[in-house]
Amino acid sequence: MKSNPRQNPLAKFDREQYADWLWRGLQAFYETPAERAYAFEPHGLLIVQQESVCEGLAQVYGEYVPQRKKLMFRRAIGDVLREQANNHEAPIDACRDLIYLLARIRANESLGALLPAVGNGFVGKRLPAILYETFAALRLLAPSWQAYEAARDLAYSANFDDGYLFEATKVLIECEPSRVAEIVLEFEPRLSKLREDCKRLGDHDGDEWTAFCEAANDWAQYLLTFGPGTWLNEFWQKVDHTADQLWIFQLLFGNKAVPVTLAEDESSGKYAIVYDHKRTPLQVPAKSFWTLQSILTLAASRELQDWTADREDIANTTQVDSVSESGEVKGSQLLGVAIGGSVAHLYPQPLDAQVPGA
Repeated sequence: MKSNPRQNPLAKFDREQYADWLWRGLQAFYETPAERAYAFEPHGLLIVQQESVCEGLAQVYGEYVPQRKKLMFRRAIGDVLREQANNHEAPIDACRDLIYLLARIRANESLGALLPAVGNGFVGKRLPAILYETFAALRLLAPSWQAYEAARDLAYSANFDDGYLFEATKVLIECEPSRVAEIVLEFEPRLSKLREDCKRLGDHDGDEWTAFCEAANDWAQYLLTFGPGTWLNEFWQKVDHTADQLWIFQLLFGNKAVPVTLAEDESSGKYAIVYDHKRTPLQVPAKSFWTLQSILTLAASRELQDWTADREDIANTTQVDSVSESGEVKGSQLLGVAIGGSVAHLYPQPLDAQVPGA
């Protein structure tokens, strides 16, 4: 549909005028509900007929902003967000519409405005939930390195609540699927602290711990959709194998909500992750094999509640004496899991044998 400049003033606007038109229209829309059809002149009637302001503005952008002016319009969204970031009188719904409009028309040029407006500005401080909504909007842009950078900046911003970490990492992973292990490693310390905080609060308010466990189970299932064998191999090679980091393996392999097992691959003699009837070879160093195996044994055999039970992490009572180049382990090792302050030993494992998967 071609624009007629006489009927469509937007065809003659510059970037500053687009910003002014957007903000004046949003203010009028939310401050005078009875006259909403007169906001966004001359396209107010078209906008109010859509299911949302965002959808209406997206339609105006598509039909009435000339191609040569579209970049100006997209950049104007960021200009408005930056300008209104600390406006205490700004209608919060107007800011929300701008964020969704940014994602709806893929205005990557304005992603940099999210940090000062939502991450560090009054908009995000006034309504913390808008951070969650912003991450949801960024998912619409995935995969995108620009959206990845914007989401990562928000995850380190002043207004960010670590309660949104699971959602934030999901967005980061969707934006850069090849960096799953890197993302999990980067945010694991904060997730671990969140876990401990919720567990401590759970002693007084069980809802906090329950909510964390539900979110963690959902997160674990989500992670496994991204080729678990591939990123878990990388993750295992990079972790320092302390109890603080092994909780993620317990989450993935030690709870009923995530049906994952480790099984020997008959064709190769090595071990593979089995998830959703698919096998992915798992490359586990010989020294680490029994620790991972103990998690799987716990998941398969213990008569306890799911991973949310009150327990600590893997306890390893002895050290491996030596590992030959062929993967033969000398020595002995007793593996267990500390439960309620005591160690529940899974099995004494003689290690004078060839280690599968070495």
